[in-house]
Amino acid sequence: MRRLIILLAALVAAGNMAIDSQTRTSSGRNGHRQHTEQSSRRPSHGTDHGKDNRKRSHIDHHDRKPGHMDNNRPPHHPDRPGIGHHIPSRPPHAPAMRPPHRPDHRPLPPRPHYNYHRPPRPHNWHYISGAPSLGQIIGITLGTAFVTAIDNLTGQGIAYTPYGDNMVSVTNVSQFGYIWPRATLYYTDGLLTGGEFSYYSHSAIRDRYTQLYNRFTSQWGYPASVSSTQATWFTPDNGFVTLDHTYSSPYGYVTTLTLGH
Repeated sequence: MRRLIILLAALVAAGNMAIDSQTRTSSGRNGHRQHTEQSSRRPSHGTDHGKDNRKRSHIDHHDRKPGHMDNNRPPHHPDRPGIGHHIPSRPPHAPAMRPPHRPDHRPLPPRPHYNYHRPPRPHNWHYISGAPSLGQIIGITLGTAFVTAIDNLTGQGIAYTPYGDNMVSVTNVSQFGYIWPRATLYYTDGLLTGGEFSYYSHSAIRDRYTQLYNRFTSQWGYPASVSSTQATWFTPDNGFVTLDHTYSSPYGYVTTLTLGH
């Protein structure tokens, strides 16, 4: 009986030892498996990661050619073109420009003198039927008083310079459809009597003279007096028009229009 009890106790002890051994083996396997999974989740600090870093560093080192810098590092030579800067393109070649037109350096005509006079009318000359009257000079009626005429010039915005009470110099005024750079209005006994208009040119071409000559001939007929450089017409209201084209040194060629009563 005693031997039987000792045998049973030995069997129980052997069974407990077998169970403890199996439990330790299973626990070791689970621990190794958990360690393996955690290792796979962590970033590798081993050989592969080192190779990647060395490879990337190798590529960056070779890609950094002269003239290229890291974005976080300032260029070593900020003021030298081509080092960290884009070289601007050269501007296109500008087309050749013509030299500007030179202003007219001819001297201005001298101070005007009272040289107004009415030419005599030939007895055998008659203007054509329906000829217009002369009437006005630059919009001012002939016979207008001096002060009233000055007010008229001011109202038209015409620059003027009076010389006494019998002459007024004006510039850039229109008469018979042309602009005249210089003109003089003449007064007799305080009333507008006539005017003289001048146009200066380097060229001997008589375009202005010819155009006005044809216009006056169509309005008043063939000139009462005519020469190679001058022609005169008369109007129904006791007026006259004289056209002249001559050379006057040092001013050049001058076309002169004189008209009045």
